Amino acid sequence: MTKWYNTNYHYIVPELQDATPTVTENRLVTLYKEAKDELGIEGKPVLIGPYSFLKLAKHYDLSQTEDWLKQLTVVYSQVLRELEEAGVLWVQLDEPSLVTNVTDEEMAYVKDIYETLHADVPNLQIIVQTYFDAVENYDQVVELPVAGIGLDFVHDGGKNLHAIQTKGFPGDKVLAAGVIDGRNIWKAKVVDKLALLEQVKQVVKTPEQLWIQPSSSLLHTPVTVQNEPELDSVLKRALSFADEKLIEVVTLKELLYSDQSADHTAIRENQQLFKDIEATGWRKQEPNTEPFSEVSRTASYEQRRPKQLEKWNLPILPTTTIGSFPQTKEVRRLRAQVKKRLDY
Repeated sequence: MTKWYNTNYHYIVPELQDATPTVTENRLVTLYKEAKDELGIEGKPVLIGPYSFLKLAKHYDLSQTEDWLKQLTVVYSQVLRELEEAGVLWVQLDEPSLVTNVTDEEMAYVKDIYETLHADVPNLQIIVQTYFDAVENYDQVVELPVAGIGLDFVHDGGKNLHAIQTKGFPGDKVLAAGVIDGRNIWKAKVVDKLALLEQVKQVVKTPEQLWIQPSSSLLHTPVTVQNEPELDSVLKRALSFADEKLIEVVTLKELLYSDQSADHTAIRENQQLFKDIEATGWRKQEPNTEPFSEVSRTASYEQRRPKQLEKWNLPILPTTTIGSFPQTKEVRRLRAQVKKRLDY
């Protein structure tokens, strides 16, 4: 396992050595039909995009990048065709690697991937979703032959907003604007988010062209705050888990296209919430400067050691560490060389 980009979420790293990409089961078709038949939900299947899948994998020769992407594209085409045949209207392909440093050569590969997918499933609406930062090659990304582009307007440092304002956005694509933070557990300030969306709205031609959404998948948050009955009332109102963030998205959409001069209850309640938070003093607590008191033991180490061995019966070198070990500069350097296939 390794970390999922710059989060503390982990994923199982695909290992491609001696592998041949094939479709063994299209689980997305099964899940789509279940949601539609059992719940009446017209779902939008989501899977990692071909480019990001390869960038997240290991154990393949970098000189074979183009060949691997072609093999993966064939598999993705089959998956998408089966989804289209099942009645799927929209599919989301996550390409978070497009917010990293993408070379011109790699960007050409990305263009080839999506031109092939578009040719294979021309009637399927594909949205390329990015998150965790601003896209590095904005001009090329928004020109990909897809129906929509998803951008993160929370963790982009203002770069995505600047890009759409200065370079525009294609009138024939959906702009999926990630404005609710998918990686924290707090409610957003409604007024601030509306101000951001007002700027984004100026770039699109119609309301249908703008989708409001979280900045990333909500798997980084708990499901709902409703399962926390013993929390302080102000704290509970301030929290926003996955279910609550979806409510925030719907609220923002309703407010964005409503009469802005009206007295909106949702805005007043949100503003009062942040006043209540400030009144609690949680964010004004002084750091604890009290020195730690030393622990005193009545028995010496020589007396404690035999008792510990008898009680725990541990091996000579017991391992109890959870998480990551400290990384020295030398360790980081060697890891970087391994990733770049350099001699060390």
